[in-house]
Amino acid sequence: MLRADAAQIAMAVILVSAGVAGILLFSIRLLKRDLALLLFGIFAVLYGTRLFLFAPLYKSAAHFRPTAQALLALPANFQVHIYREITFLLPLAGFLFCAQVLDQTLRRRRLFWLLLVRVPIGIAIAGLTCELFLPWAVITMLNVSGLFSAAVVIVVASLLINDFFRRDQKPNPEMRAFAVGFVAMGIFVVHANLTFVGVPGPNLEPVGFFIFIWVLGYVVVLRSFRNEEQLLAVRNELEIARQIQSSILPQELPKIAGIEIAVRYAPMTTIGGDFYEFLPVDDRRLGILIADVSGHGVPAALTASMVKIAVFAQAENAARPAQLLSGLNKVLCGNLRGQYVTAAYLFLDTENKKLSCACAGHPPALLWNRASGNTCFLENNGLVLGLFPEAEYRATELAWSPGDRCLLYTDGVVEAENAAEMPFGRDRLEQFMQAEGSNPKAFSQHLLNSIAAWRGRVGSDPQDDITIIAVQFMGGAAKLASGPQVPGLL
Repeated sequence: MLRADAAQIAMAVILVSAGVAGILLFSIRLLKRDLALLLFGIFAVLYGTRLFLFAPLYKSAAHFRPTAQALLALPANFQVHIYREITFLLPLAGFLFCAQVLDQTLRRRRLFWLLLVRVPIGIAIAGLTCELFLPWAVITMLNVSGLFSAAVVIVVASLLINDFFRRDQKPNPEMRAFAVGFVAMGIFVVHANLTFVGVPGPNLEPVGFFIFIWVLGYVVVLRSFRNEEQLLAVRNELEIARQIQSSILPQELPKIAGIEIAVRYAPMTTIGGDFYEFLPVDDRRLGILIADVSGHGVPAALTASMVKIAVFAQAENAARPAQLLSGLNKVLCGNLRGQYVTAAYLFLDTENKKLSCACAGHPPALLWNRASGNTCFLENNGLVLGLFPEAEYRATELAWSPGDRCLLYTDGVVEAENAAEMPFGRDRLEQFMQAEGSNPKAFSQHLLNSIAAWRGRVGSDPQDDITIIAVQFMGGAAKLASGPQVPGLL
């Protein structure tokens, strides 16, 4: 028996092995999982199992394989149920795979979608229902399933052949291989179904399916390599975009005698939407802009690049925060395609020990007075940038003393949530501001770590882009210089 069935058993083992490999490969995909790979695996396992148990080669009708019974010791009734259930599920798995592989022009055809998805689902449900509750109707459903499969093979093969020979478009390699394999399999399937109604000749359906499944494997491999190449290309482009975004951020922190500045920047993804810039006016005055573009990823980063250009166009207003934000708003309005920008601009005058701050829909700056221990939010806020051309902005002006601290930040700080979905909040930020020491580097890093601890995800990516700019007023003469210090990029 083993020698007589050796060819078909070998094909069955190869198909089941290929199907299991496809399912395992789908489950361990690192970049992108292709559903066609899973459906291919299911289809190959089902048909390989059916081929091992039933329908030997060169027979005109299906019957149970004595070899399988001898090797596995399966009861005859159990084999009957397995045969029927696989027969009902096999067309569904195969047609769902076809729906994944074929191009969009075929998928958009209603007849195609009806034949390859909806009707197979209906036949599978009806067949399994008969198997459980209506045994007398199972044979009818088996015949319906077989005839339907043969009809769909003919229809889809004709569609493929028609598209294959169209001169206005060139089929891709996947479609060429799929069309050849599908038509070859269709010939065997149609002939096999005809043998059941009396047409003479051997039943070579397993040969056709064996060829077709290996063609499907080839198609899946092509799709997988293509998807990997596309994803790698996207990742390379994202890395280039990240490098470009890093280049638009200040590479050195300005140094003014009597003032220390520290920056911590932690994007939610590889590419963030936060942005900051320094605008020195002279050796005694410095402007600091912090902005947050709506959204994340590449669109937000592109908008941030636009903001950088617009900021330098407003350099003449560097000493006037309200006018600078107003000018930025007019430049950005009509150019953001539905996005908007929140921003805060802080201007420092070290000679007169004064600061002025204006905001555009941005979390207010925070000023801590060392002498009194009090903290205040600079609440003078206007509308977001980029949506309302006639928006007006006002600046809050205050005096500062040596030892005071000012904090600029984006909403990722106060909106960071813990496991109970409670935000970090302004009150907690204010308490943190009062408790920390005078070193702005340690302060900003400790704040970033505290936010991560609040979220319960120390070392993981934040829920939103986070930018922190801490300014410590130390007193002393004012002199602007550029130092080699690089902002903290986490």
